[in-house]
This record gives sequence, C-alpha cells and structure tokens, in this order.
Amino acid sequence: MRYLKNEVHFKSGGPVFIMIGGEWKISEGHILPGRLIYDMAKENNGLLIYTEHRFYGKSWPTNTTSTENLKYLSVDQSLADLAHFVREITSDKELNATGGVIMVGGSYSATMAAWFRQKYPHLVNGAWASSAPFQAKVNYFEYTETVGKSISEIGGDECYQTIETTFKSLEKLLDSHDIDTLKALFKICDGFDITNKRDIWNFVSYIKDIFSGLVQGYRNGQIEKYCEFLSNKTFNSANGVQSHELYPLSRIFLQGFLTSGEKCVSITYEHEIEEMKNSTVASATRPWFYQTCAEYGWYQTTNSNDQPFGSNSPVEYCLSLCRDVFGDAFGASSVENNVNHTNVMYGGLDPAVTNVYFTHGSLDPWHRMGILEDLNEHSPGIVITGISHCQDMASIKTGRDSEQLIASKVKLQNLVKKWLKN
Repeated sequence: MRYLKNEVHFKSGGPVFIMIGGEWKISEGHILPGRLIYDMAKENNGLLIYTEHRFYGKSWPTNTTSTENLKYLSVDQSLADLAHFVREITSDKELNATGGVIMVGGSYSATMAAWFRQKYPHLVNGAWASSAPFQAKVNYFEYTETVGKSISEIGGDECYQTIETTFKSLEKLLDSHDIDTLKALFKICDGFDITNKRDIWNFVSYIKDIFSGLVQGYRNGQIEKYCEFLSNKTFNSANGVQSHELYPLSRIFLQGFLTSGEKCVSITYEHEIEEMKNSTVASATRPWFYQTCAEYGWYQTTNSNDQPFGSNSPVEYCLSLCRDVFGDAFGASSVENNVNHTNVMYGGLDPAVTNVYFTHGSLDPWHRMGILEDLNEHSPGIVITGISHCQDMASIKTGRDSEQLIASKVKLQNLVKKWLKN
C-alpha cells in the first residue's frame, strides 16, 4: 500500500489527517498548499497523509488484475487496509501522532471515509465526505438526468435543446444504417457494425460521457463553449462532410478520442471488451468496472426521458459488459444482488454513523445518490449551490467562493477541532 506524507506542520502529539485515495493513482496535489485538508493539518499541527487504494496506481497486491485476483478488490478489504494503516501510524512511538485521526475523501473515497467511521469508529475521530454516493444502484439514470438539468442551469434551455437535437440527429443517422457518412464524420475504423446494437451503445455512450465529464468537472465557461460550438452554423456553408449537421459533434468526439498518429477510432463493442479484459495494464478502468459489477452498479444510463442524450446508453449495455468482461458469474441478476448486498451492509442513505460531514454540489450528477441533509445531530449535511463534483475541497478563496461555500468550509474546520477534542 503506497502512501505520501507531508509532515512540515506536524508536531509531536499532533493528529493525523488522511486523504483517502480512490479509483486513481495518488499524487502530491492533495497534500500540498491549496487544499482545505492541508489548511486543517497546518492549523492543528497535524501529519498529512495520502493513501492509495489497492489495485490502483502502484498499489497492486497481485501481479495482474485477473478476475481471479480481483476477488481481493472490495471496499471491505480496502477499509481493512486503512484500519491496519491507522493502527501502524498511531502506534509508532517515535512518531508520536497521538492527537486523533481525521479522514477526508472525495467521490468514492468520500464514501469510504464515512464507511470507515461507521465500521472502525475507535480508529477515527471524524470524517469529511465530499460528493459521496451512498445508495448503490444498478440503473443510475438520475445521473444523466442531473447532467441535463445542470446544462440547462449553466448554459440555458437553448443549450440543452441544442444537445438534445444533436443526439436526435445522431440517432437518425444510426437508424439509417449509413455507415459511409458515419465513418466520414467520426473517423470510425473498419469493423464497426451499424446494425449491431452493442456497437451503437458503445459508440453513443462514449459521446454522452463527454458531456457528463463537462458537468462533473465543471469549470466556468466550458459547457457554454461546447454548446456554442454545437450550434455553430458556419460549417454548414462548406462543402462535403462539413455541411453535415453532425459535423460539430464529430469534431468534439475526435478531439477526445482520436489520438495522435492514428487515422481512425476503434469504437466497437468487441474492442471495448478486448481492452477491458487486459489484466496487465496499470489502468483504473478494469478494476473500477469490476467494483461496479461486484458492489455498486452506478451505471449512468439513458433509461429516462428527462435527459437530452437519446436512448442508446441503456442499462443493458453495462450489464452485458459485466458478463462479457468478467464471466457468467456477473450476469444481470448477480449484479443486482451484489448491489443490494452493499446497501444492506452499509445502510444506503441511512448509515449508522456519527461525526461525518456530508457535502455535495447542486450541479454534481452524483448528489442524487448522496446524503443531502443532516443525517443526525452529529453528522450534518449540505448541498452547496452552483458547484459540481468535489469542488469544495480547495482552500477558502475569498472573493471567488460563494458565501455558502465559505460557510461550509469554516463549519468543517470547526467540526474538526471539536472532533479532535473528544
């Protein structure tokens, strides 16, 4: 288990602040100035640590991520890793970090922070869960609904309608089976079968996820820029492929998926399966998808009419990937059972936990599976207007942060001081 440490502000007898790593490779950013956890460690003379989750980054307990080896990848075992780590750090007499433990997480690792406090309350004084989903769900169509609502809120109804119209045009092209036009526009490699629903699902899901990423990682002006580009009429005066109504969408797609030196994009379902079956590449894609099949679901589908991305990202697409990547043991009913088990184990939206601060952004597509208000008198919750995923984790920025955002950060700082005294 790899970890990073910053002890520049630590004094003997001080507390430990642990930033929990999730489905990613850890880096120094979260334990350097500019982060709220850094500020709290400085204020409380704390030791600052960033832990890496098993099977991500460089923390592989096995040589490969074969399906057989991935049985060792679960949140339960990852929480046990953290428990062992906390006991080792706090029992080090030479270090003398005896002032308490505060855990912080963002997104999935925020869920872990709260669940750690629930399962190992004797090892942690309190936790901050930023943008944490708690209700496991197979068909998470609410994610895509929220992406659409946030686009309307940020870019206006016209922006939403532009995207909706564009995806309708894309579906019309796919329904026409005009493979030549599709290849000309989107530079798709040979082998794509426009009559194969799984190829279509794979292709459309990738395009949809571009817009999901814009909302989840929202920065000022990005969404408006994309909507303006999609509605750009100047292309239509040109000859050839540039005159097609889907030309702007194709440029956005190619910018994201046509890598340097390649002439076409491999986007077939079988190519996706082949990529995800590779158990030797140090990528987060395979282990994280395993966790969704084995524990969470959270498939961001278009199984709702209240979103602008058409209907070609159904839950069946993700469930077929589970089975085809990891085997028949991960059929649709098994994935549903796995998700139900997670909710029974940890309580879904009603975990038995104290000393946790739950924060969400109103624009964040993940907040629909989160705890949005006070869970109990010892675990407050808030939805912060106008921000998206984990965007409250930075230091207080006077003049840039809203009053509500500043108030939430100050409240957390005061809660941490209170928890460390107990």
